Amino acid sequence: MTTPTAVLNADGSIDYAEFAPEGQLIQTHVTSTMVKSLESMIAGWVTTNMNQPALTPDMVIIANLAVADGLITSTQLANWATSQNIIVKDIFTGNGTPTPTTPTTSQSFVSAMNDPALTTAANAPTATQAQTTATLNQLQSASPTVPGPTPIPGHDVQADQVQGAYIAFYGRPADVAGQSYWMDQLQKSGGNLDAIINSFGNSAESKALYGASSVDQQVSNVYHQLFNRAADTGGLNYWVDQINTGKVSLAGAAMAIFNGSVGSDKAQINNKMVVASAFTDSLAHNSLANSLYTGETAAANARSYLFATNTDTTLAGKLAGISDAVALHIQSGIDADLAGVGITLTGMITTHV
Repeated sequence: MTTPTAVLNADGSIDYAEFAPEGQLIQTHVTSTMVKSLESMIAGWVTTNMNQPALTPDMVIIANLAVADGLITSTQLANWATSQNIIVKDIFTGNGTPTPTTPTTSQSFVSAMNDPALTTAANAPTATQAQTTATLNQLQSASPTVPGPTPIPGHDVQADQVQGAYIAFYGRPADVAGQSYWMDQLQKSGGNLDAIINSFGNSAESKALYGASSVDQQVSNVYHQLFNRAADTGGLNYWVDQINTGKVSLAGAAMAIFNGSVGSDKAQINNKMVVASAFTDSLAHNSLANSLYTGETAAANARSYLFATNTDTTLAGKLAGISDAVALHIQSGIDADLAGVGITLTGMITTHV
């Protein structure tokens, strides 16, 4: 019997999956409007001590949202759960974290809700911040010895591959149409990234970014936009030689540098992947924002937004949490949005307060 799982989406809806006794998979999508109604219902169970035998993972998330929205207290929820023989480690208590065990979606969410960097006395984290932080926590706990970005839990692998290509070469999140097109091409090619790499290297955006620069400057720019640092001498010399001798294109080198990241560089790439994915998801859910993400101004602002991400997972959660606002302001300027999470950009120099 597979353990039921529930995922809190950025728009406040919940996807729930479980296997019935007969073996078939049952999947349910609970809209954000219904989640709000269920918050009140679960708060009613708690305050009247109704006999509800178990909290399923989706109900755990909703119960925690009820606490975050002030419909019930964390103490009420914890006491009620105990009286119903419900595992208390899955309940938001406002301090500490759940009892360590095999991670589940609900426990990751509760861990995020307990993160003091996102939760203050004045407000609880938004659904986007909570789910993003849960994802970042899962990435952080993954094996650090595997090179390249860690797969994002629950994400389409091909979507992440395409997103990675955009980050590696263009230094910005993917646009919806581009990601969809290249995912289709990737599937047709059996997962071969060569077509994407070749196309990126010959694009107008590539010429605008790299065309007037020397190979040394081009490679340095890749390192800078990926890792927010200068290239190490050994890496710079190696990739300049590989490009000058025709063994690899600049786009191919960018992907190799991206996939070869380890240690703090890998942590930075993981965070950039989560922030970029949140931004692309915001475009997919807002037609106005999607229409605004075009041209050099939008691309430059998107690069600044992604460049603000570093190895700090808490900051990455906050940056992902403002993806909707950044998407809507992508043509007019995003300085105010970044300032709201403590980021100041001067050219491509980032100050985090």
